[in-house]
Amino acid sequence: MTSRSDLPTDVATLQALLIAADARLSAQSQSLVERDGVIERKEDRIIRLEKLLADFKRALYGAKSEKGHPDQYHLG
Repeated sequence: MTSRSDLPTDVATLQALLIAADARLSAQSQSLVERDGVIERKEDRIIRLEKLLADFKRALYGAKSEKGHPDQYHLG
């Protein structure tokens, strides 16, 4: 952080510093937006690939039976 004594006192220089800081923030914001887009596309691709893998497994091994032994859930 810049201390008050380090800041210029003329308005034009201060305005230039603010404009430069704003430009840096805008560039960082744009970079974050682009990165978020990349992450979202990767997450979508992972979901599609997981579904495709599940379909391949289902085709290879058949539907999974959820039927259990009749006494499996006997609590008595």
